[in-house]
Amino acid sequence: MFARLLETYPHPAGGKWSGPRMQEATGGFVNAAYFSNLLAGRIKQPGLDKLKAIAEVMGFPPQLWLEEPEWWGERGHEPEGAPPGTALEDLLNNLFASVVDERTGEPLPNAEVSRRTAGKVSEAEIEAMRSGTLDNPTVEQVLALSEAFDVDPAYWFRRGKNKPLVNQEIVEALRNEDNRLLLHRSLGLSKDQKDMLLVLMEQLEKRDEEEGPV
Repeated sequence: MFARLLETYPHPAGGKWSGPRMQEATGGFVNAAYFSNLLAGRIKQPGLDKLKAIAEVMGFPPQLWLEEPEWWGERGHEPEGAPPGTALEDLLNNLFASVVDERTGEPLPNAEVSRRTAGKVSEAEIEAMRSGTLDNPTVEQVLALSEAFDVDPAYWFRRGKNKPLVNQEIVEALRNEDNRLLLHRSLGLSKDQKDMLLVLMEQLEKRDEEEGPV
């Protein structure tokens, strides 16, 4: 994969990227030895921070690291710098705030998320990520968390680019049992059924406004 990215995204000064060029472009964060070892396949689980740094200086969407090359399509040829933004802990805590256990309707505990990753991310590691003391998970851990929360792996690279999944108002609303029940029952509806439900809700709101407080 790295070899294909090097072929697709040449150095802006011409020619291919090399270890010394990468080391210079990243200010030593990705040194020449790391570059060579990654290209040779000796680094099986590179850290997310290294991959993001490489993507940023080479000018490709960092989520390509998490996709098979045959899935890249045209997107693999559209340079896009990595946007600045939200810390890993905020992205992870946002998922904990917005995804609830379908059985209980309550937020998922760390232990349950770890179980859903099949042990690839321990409960202690999840706690460390949520507190900000562990901010450089491996690719395997990122993919495991994506599977546990059922989100696109690209979510972790949309820092500063996309709005959060939920805001504080929605988080507070989901604490209400009736609101959670309405949400879960609406998930299986078709678009037409959801449109009808929205129309009905608007009619109820209009009726309440006309009748005034009781």
